[in-house]
Amino acid sequence: MPEEAEIRNRILLSLRREARAFLAPRLTTRPLTAGEILFRDGEPRTHAVFPHEGVVAIVARMADGRRAEMAAVGFEGFVGFGLLDNREAAVGATMVEVPGLAAFLAAADLIAAREQFECVREAMLHYATTLIGQLMVSAACNSLHGAEQRIARRLLETRDRMVGETFALTQQTLAEALSLRRATVGATCARLQREGAIRYSRGALTILRQERLEAVACECRRRVREA
Repeated sequence: MPEEAEIRNRILLSLRREARAFLAPRLTTRPLTAGEILFRDGEPRTHAVFPHEGVVAIVARMADGRRAEMAAVGFEGFVGFGLLDNREAAVGATMVEVPGLAAFLAAADLIAAREQFECVREAMLHYATTLIGQLMVSAACNSLHGAEQRIARRLLETRDRMVGETFALTQQTLAEALSLRRATVGATCARLQREGAIRYSRGALTILRQERLEAVACECRRRVREA
């Protein structure tokens, strides 16, 4: 597990001292690689994943090969709700959209922590409520707001989940995450770059003017942050 100053996952940080002491030797922390498949759809989910940095997504793959993001998780949450009620099989594939760092906790240890510490149960219930709210906002956003607004919002949300201003995010990944055409994402990113809001080079994106992205992003940005 990282040193105290490096722990960014908000669920782990919210736990009482005794719960964190219980989890510390049971957590395995390692880097996340872009495009890495952590769990495939329908396969046993052996661990819960607590990101410290980066973005892990739950995605559904269609029969024609297309992918659709169902949920995105960063340092504010964790992946593995099904383990809490003994549903080991993954619903959708779990993959890394933006590389970073995460702590992995074996399913048995997650269940033991939930049963032993009330603060673990409370933290996970709180996050479940928050995630449902985020998903509801995203559903409305996808129906009502334009591509540029949604892209700006997603770039800001990704920046929130990172340590620095620069992170690895390909336009193809962004297009799949938002269910947009690759050409639409490319044109929007090119426009934002001309305006000086971002710098994009070979899959590395740097936020240069956050205030410009905030002005472009839809109101859902504020609602998700409040949640």
